[in-house]
Amino acid sequence: MKAVWTCWSKFSVIAGLVLFFLTCCTLVKPPPQLSLIPTDPPPLSQEELSSWNEEFLQALDRQIAFYERSPERVWRLGDRLVSTDDLEETLQAIRALAHQPPASILQALQTRFDWYRTPGDDAQDGLLVTGYYAPIIAARRHPDSRFRYPIYQPPPDLQTRWVGEEGEKRRVVGRLVAGKWVPYYTRAEIDGAGVLRGRGLEIAYTDDPFALYLLHVEGAGYLVFPDEPMCLVNYAADNGYPYTSLGTLFLREGKISLEQMSLSQIRRYFQTHPSELFSYLWQNKRYIFFQEICPAVPPRGSLGLPLTPGYSIATDPHLFPPGAVALLLTSQPVVNRKGEVTRYTPLRRFVLNQDSGGAIKGPKRVDLFWGKGNTAEIIAGHMKQPGRLYFLLKRKPEEPDYLMSEK
Repeated sequence: MKAVWTCWSKFSVIAGLVLFFLTCCTLVKPPPQLSLIPTDPPPLSQEELSSWNEEFLQALDRQIAFYERSPERVWRLGDRLVSTDDLEETLQAIRALAHQPPASILQALQTRFDWYRTPGDDAQDGLLVTGYYAPIIAARRHPDSRFRYPIYQPPPDLQTRWVGEEGEKRRVVGRLVAGKWVPYYTRAEIDGAGVLRGRGLEIAYTDDPFALYLLHVEGAGYLVFPDEPMCLVNYAADNGYPYTSLGTLFLREGKISLEQMSLSQIRRYFQTHPSELFSYLWQNKRYIFFQEICPAVPPRGSLGLPLTPGYSIATDPHLFPPGAVALLLTSQPVVNRKGEVTRYTPLRRFVLNQDSGGAIKGPKRVDLFWGKGNTAEIIAGHMKQPGRLYFLLKRKPEEPDYLMSEK
């Protein structure tokens, strides 16, 4: 009897271990794969170091503090696992170099860090660099005959669910109608049919429907009132539909050529064809709901951190590490006092990956934040440049030979 009990005990232990490991294999989600390619560092000069100004260093400090209070996450980069600790150590190493002589910094960047580039090259299939900004629009707390276009906060019937298999879940947004899940209202239903009107969801009203649309596209902006301080409205939720670009629609219909395409040209088209405005706006079903912050503070990206003009970028969060430092090589518009773009000049600066966007999908898109106001709008509206983006990771120390031989 004892022998039989012992046999079954061993079997139970083995079966339990097998079940444990099978359960672990089922539940443990493999680290997401980053869309980056190992590469040599590009040629570097003191021009890139000129971007290490006070604004950049303050953004670095905020990002380091963010990592310190964030839960541990892991990504796969080729055969290397990258954690939030690795990202934090990289930023700390960059920060420690800030006050070194330029020659020492350049040498350290090439010898103490591993470099990774985004897929593609500078040709037609390479990285596309665009810009975004925070618009400033006139607003009123109560509607009148002029200020009649509402800015909404998230409605209480807006619900989000995650569907699909483990590791492949996707977000769906909708509402319940008689116990049945249905998609949420579209832009045409909200702004055209007015399905949310009168529910007490209005933050404020503006007088320019196209400026309001741009606020939705940018995800944050400033409201200027006649009798109270300026307020920030920041992205709070969306209705779950994919983004449809006005530029894409105009190109498809031959309204504006690719060479002339810019936000200024789109605005000018609607000024001369006002009757077509809403028919185009409503083709983008995606709708943004906002939260208000008064008095105004800098816009915050998807990480919840303040965006730094000229240094915060938005990328696809599924493909690139959040908060990571990168070197951006592209060109930017030069704007004269009349608000005209006179030429393009090279742009080579270190940036931080601190935001995402509904239109920024895939490994070949990056959006650079330019700040607020008219000049920022002009620059951002003319950004559609090829470029290169290089992410940096602090190089891991090589293992001693005696450890390598034991593997």
